Amino acid sequence: MAEEILVNQIEAGAQFAQAFAQKYKPSVAFWIKPANTNRWDFYFASDDITGKNPSEVYLDVLKVINETPSQWLDPFQVNAISSTERIAREVIGIRGGTDAGLPIIYRNTSLGGIEIDGAYIYRKDFQTEAAMRQTSQSHH
Repeated sequence: MAEEILVNQIEAGAQFAQAFAQKYKPSVAFWIKPANTNRWDFYFASDDITGKNPSEVYLDVLKVINETPSQWLDPFQVNAISSTERIAREVIGIRGGTDAGLPIIYRNTSLGGIEIDGAYIYRKDFQTEAAMRQTSQSHH
């Protein structure tokens, strides 16, 4: 299930998304756990990512990972995709147009035509529950 994703992976994905968003305007970022696997895959979707620039995008993925190294995220886990891809469109629909609320733990068995065991969908500002708690505690 989606609860099995490690807090460290969630934080590493958020850091990557914040850095990657400096070049590619984000539509949505999320993790999925494909069914019958032990791995989690990270997705970052943007209208700025098209089929015309895959090598440039991958080089930018590597650059961001090198600038923000984490043992919890490697370049082979990162899928930088167009917002028009089916999985991105579905996640955008689930995420909705608001930043209100918490990140979403998605428990359905399919997403964008991919069989999954679960997914974690970031808020549009990539704030994680841990970061929100830390911010709220620092204001008290």
